[in-house]
Amino acid sequence: MTGAATWYRDADGDTFGSATTTTACTAPSGYVLEAADCDDLDAAAFPGRNDRGGSSTGAVWVVYGPLAGTIDLDSADAEILGTTPYGYLGYGVTFVPDVNGDGFDEVAVGSFSADVDGLPDRGGVWIFLGG
Repeated sequence: MTGAATWYRDADGDTFGSATTTTACTAPSGYVLEAADCDDLDAAAFPGRNDRGGSSTGAVWVVYGPLAGTIDLDSADAEILGTTPYGYLGYGVTFVPDVNGDGFDEVAVGSFSADVDGLPDRGGVWIFLGG
């Protein structure tokens, strides 16, 4: 199909789709182009949703465990805020094995399209040292 795109099912209407796809030239009802929804049954859960910087700058909250029940992010141990509108800081977050030899793993935080070194929409990954 010439000009066809892959569309992702958006069951909760938050403009982020799930792994369910279809191919078409125009968007079928209930489908979107973005496939990053972490919970397609909850319209309040999608990349960049929980950000205090506004305009989908993104944010990451660090909460030391052990954890039980629901956590109020206002009481998080650390808060890392994105600064680029639509940069989506926190789009990817993962642990990294200890890189500085202090015995603690590090945290890598990705930004989908942050402005970096004066270059727009480059995206990036930042390593935060554990410990």
